[in-house]
Amino acid sequence: MMIEEMKLQLIYRAYYPISITLSLITNILLLFIMKTTRSALLKDMQYYLLNTAICEILVSASTFLAQCRPVANKTTLAVFCYGPCKHFGPNTCFFMFALVQASVVAASFSILLSFYYRYRLLQVHVKNARSHKKTIAIFSLLPTSMLGLLLQTMVPFVVYIPPFTYVLVSQFTGHSSLYAEYLLNTLGSFTAFINPLLTFYYVLPYRRALCKRVFKYFPSVSEEGTDITTYPAAANFHRGNTAITKV
Repeated sequence: MMIEEMKLQLIYRAYYPISITLSLITNILLLFIMKTTRSALLKDMQYYLLNTAICEILVSASTFLAQCRPVANKTTLAVFCYGPCKHFGPNTCFFMFALVQASVVAASFSILLSFYYRYRLLQVHVKNARSHKKTIAIFSLLPTSMLGLLLQTMVPFVVYIPPFTYVLVSQFTGHSSLYAEYLLNTLGSFTAFINPLLTFYYVLPYRRALCKRVFKYFPSVSEEGTDITTYPAAANFHRGNTAITKV
């Protein structure tokens, strides 16, 4: 058991720096793309994406600083912290553990709010006859956008429900697994860089901006398949005013 625990500690000591690096790069890049990309359809939704990105950065930072390993039994829940917070005492470690849980919940609910916002936005514009032009533009973005949000919404449930179920089972039975103990805190940091990647892939204006501004020096990365049908915001809705590009 001691040898297995030492191996796991070595693995996770290498994992956490990689995780926070990927999370900071992807989320800061997403914030940059959001800042420099102008899209009338994404103007309001950017506030939800901004909130989610900030929560994900907080998740990755708190997870790295804490590096918690919860050990549950029938009566108590012990938390061992191997991160930098251990140098500042147990109170700091307890605060970081609570911050991890709070930021994970905040990020999950932020994604759910984004999903609900897009759903309500679609309903409003479908019912409003005066926004016919904008409705068609929304429908052009809908398939990939909703699929991406659906995946982002399912990630927290797939990632967080099994670990919390394991904690409840451990407290009920009094038995725990060494691998599950180390895995509990890892899954939260995993979503911190998966969600911005899903946003880049499924929100087509951001994917196009990423290809143009970041990957333009890489010939293997193409914009093929990222263009969509766009409609000038200041023009009246006529077929002659549409700018149709290849899909």
